[in-house]
Amino acid sequence: MQILIAESDVHAANEIQGLMSRSGFVPMVANTGARAWELGGTESFGAAILSADLSGLDGVSVLRRWRAEQVDCPVIITSPRDNWEERVYAMETGADDCLTSAVRPEELVARVRAVIRRRAGVAASSVVCGGLSVQTATMQVFYNEDRIHLSPVEYRALHYLALNCCRIVSTDELAEHLYGSGNQRGPNAVELIIARLRRKTDPGVILTKRGFGYGLSDRKSGGSQ
Repeated sequence: MQILIAESDVHAANEIQGLMSRSGFVPMVANTGARAWELGGTESFGAAILSADLSGLDGVSVLRRWRAEQVDCPVIITSPRDNWEERVYAMETGADDCLTSAVRPEELVARVRAVIRRRAGVAASSVVCGGLSVQTATMQVFYNEDRIHLSPVEYRALHYLALNCCRIVSTDELAEHLYGSGNQRGPNAVELIIARLRRKTDPGVILTKRGFGYGLSDRKSGGSQ
């Protein structure tokens, strides 16, 4: 899943980018508030981590503009200050969570996963759709209670489809969350991933709606295409 990291401190941005990549996400970095605002209005993100101290346009101002423009991706505001008034203001502006910049890496990843699940209407750390269970904390996937072994890109595909279990995801949208917005991989790359996933589960687990995209069957043993 593609996420945005908006942080003016280049060293901190690189550390968060590496952390999120290792945790199964596709991170994109913005080093200024103006760039973060632009990306949020033109790209699709599963979540955004906004520094309160972004240069030029602070993180809460970026968030306020996004919400006014109906950009509804989950947002975590980070700040070097442990100030309850600042946190309240950010939450009232539309933040989904607020953390200090000194947060442990494990907690930051857990918070990102939590706001993504909440936005998808999933309360537990496992995302269940039909016979599939995606364990987000361990990045493991089970089909009919048997663990299936996936590559990172295969995991990202099933994770994103499971979070969007009730709708068809277009090929372009899925590619964006698998590889990032600037990647040149075409529909064939997505089709190859889907074919591999069908071989590792059942052919009817991932449904194809011709001309629209892909979705997951809500049946325990798969479904028809």
